[in-house]
Order: sequence, then structure tokens, then C-alpha cells
Amino acid sequence: MSITRLNQHWGRLFRTYQPKYGRAYLLLKNSQNLTEAEQLALAEILNQSPCLKIAYQMKEEFRDIYEKCETVESGLPRMSQWLAYAQVFYGKAARTIRSHLAEICNYFINRTTSGVMEGINNKIKLIMRLGYGITNFDKRALSITSFFLLKISKFYQPKYGRAIFIVLP
Repeated sequence: MSITRLNQHWGRLFRTYQPKYGRAYLLLKNSQNLTEAEQLALAEILNQSPCLKIAYQMKEEFRDIYEKCETVESGLPRMSQWLAYAQVFYGKAARTIRSHLAEICNYFINRTTSGVMEGINNKIKLIMRLGYGITNFDKRALSITSFFLLKISKFYQPKYGRAIFIVLP
């Protein structure tokens, strides 16, 4: 079954069930963090569709690879085996993962991702779009710097008083 047909089938199932936080919440939430009521609701949804059940089990297996594998040598074979099965359900996504498999498996070396850096790059792009028409580089650099200083000040509040930022000319 292709991913398009799976998504259509998934959509029909979720029109009948409305979980607290949205339609796909139960399928996306970590299975270990589900309450008993959520587990029952998830079991009911998965029993209605064998294809969705397989896709959910594959998602959980993929998560399990990242949680339990400690080295590239242990993660790479499990990832390759998962990709062989995933090709049926997640054709295009599986091909993309396979083409970047070496870089993806670098996660097992340090157990870090580039998510924070990608978030920062997205914020910079947003500021650049909002500042369209600002031709002065100094003003643009100041807006980017001030945005991140305001963000940092929310996380690092001084014990007494307020954080003070001085912008030098």
C-alpha cells in the first residue's frame, strides 16, 4: 500500500475519533508516555486498520533504534533492516533516509542532532523576511542580535532584578 493510500485510510479513521490534543496525537506520542485511557483509544484505532497498525509498529521500531543503539556498528544494521521493510509503506521517505544513512547514523557517535542550529537558521531567515527592504547591514545585524538577546533573557533571568542589555554604537 502506498503512503498516499495509507494517509487516506488514516484520515477516514480519524474523522470518527477526536482525541484531546488532535487527531494524530495518539499515534505520534511516545508509546511509553500514554495513559491507560490513551492506550485503550490507540488500541481501538489500530484494531480498525491492519495497515495503520503496521505503520505504527514501524514508527515505534524506528524510535527504538535511536533509543537503544549505542554505536554506529549496532545502529547501522538495524537501520538498514528497518529501511528494507519501510520501503513498502514509506517509499520516498525510506529512499531519502537511505541516501543520507551515513550522516544520520552519526547521531550514534555523540547522540546529538543539528535541530538547535536549524532552529536558529529558521529564526534568522524569518527576521530577514520581516526586515525585507532594510538595506543597512548594521540595522539588520542589530535586529538579529536583539532578537536572540531577548530570547536568551527569557531563559537566563538574574536572581535579583532584571537583565539589562546595552547596545553599543
